[in-house]
Amino acid sequence: LVFHGLLWIGTRLRLSLFLMDKAHPLSPYVPKAAVQSLAELLDKQPLRFIVSKERSSKLGDYRPPLGREKRHRITVNGSLNEMAFLITSLHEFAHFRHRLSDPKGADRPHGSQWKKHFREVMQPFLVPEIFPEPLLSVLRKHMQNPRASSTSNAALSEALMAFDPPPIAGWMLLKDLDDQVVFETEKGRKFRKGTHLRSRILCEDMENRRMYRVSPLIKVRPL
Repeated sequence: LVFHGLLWIGTRLRLSLFLMDKAHPLSPYVPKAAVQSLAELLDKQPLRFIVSKERSSKLGDYRPPLGREKRHRITVNGSLNEMAFLITSLHEFAHFRHRLSDPKGADRPHGSQWKKHFREVMQPFLVPEIFPEPLLSVLRKHMQNPRASSTSNAALSEALMAFDPPPIAGWMLLKDLDDQVVFETEKGRKFRKGTHLRSRILCEDMENRRMYRVSPLIKVRPL
């Protein structure tokens, strides 16, 4: 397992450090009550687990061994809050389990078999000691038919955002912005907030005047 480029060497060393109450490498990233269970899940696997820098395109990913590499690889963004980090880690570990059971990739990446593995992996963690309410209830509902990404579930995304650091002064969620107000995204693009749709908000790009469906949960700065 790899954390920020530091290689974990030897199972006995890892377990002895944990039993001595030394800080486990997972401790800064997941809820305290989940550290031991997640460590035991990841341990003794042909797997590299990497805490990655923030990537706007994805929360985490899984890759099977390539070329001479003999180990599978999971990466998770270290910028995620501890609840999102745990969910993403288990999501990607389910891909690892799925690959072991279906090495030729006959089933879809987020098909029925992956969902089965994800539910099995997640089940021991669905307790209030790890996920407090109301997040626990939202997550349990999500796990009945998990989607390819937690961000595609608006209720789960909003519940997870409660564990993010407070927004920087002047920034807010798009859903809380008044209609017809021009705003700037974190990437610097400028839009005007328009009509509310079922799960998105129709916004006008101020540069090309095209209309885009935008998540109500993105952080914006009114102009």
